[in-house]
Amino acid sequence: MITEIDELNKRVRGLEATIRELVTPLAPALLEFTGISHVSAAVLLAEIGDITRFTSSAKLAPHTGTAPIPVYSSDKERYRLHRGGNRRLNSVLYTAAIVQQRFHPGAR
Repeated sequence: MITEIDELNKRVRGLEATIRELVTPLAPALLEFTGISHVSAAVLLAEIGDITRFTSSAKLAPHTGTAPIPVYSSDKERYRLHRGGNRRLNSVLYTAAIVQQRFHPGAR
């Protein structure tokens, strides 16, 4: 079992190196963001595809599940968390936000 785990770890490291080689020339500006690793950038590139299909950040937000949803159950205007959208994208954005919160006081 230890040999198998060692082989799997080597395979993971090899895949991460391949991802690094492929993503670095495609998204250098994306990699400059705190909290975005090469693997996170690969997920963003693969899941979003051509970013020009979203004409604004307001159109991208529902796709990622980060846009709040209005709740009309009373006379008060309230919003709730949107549980739809692409959960992989949502997870990458959430992780980046948490990392930025740790390293940048302005993100808090």
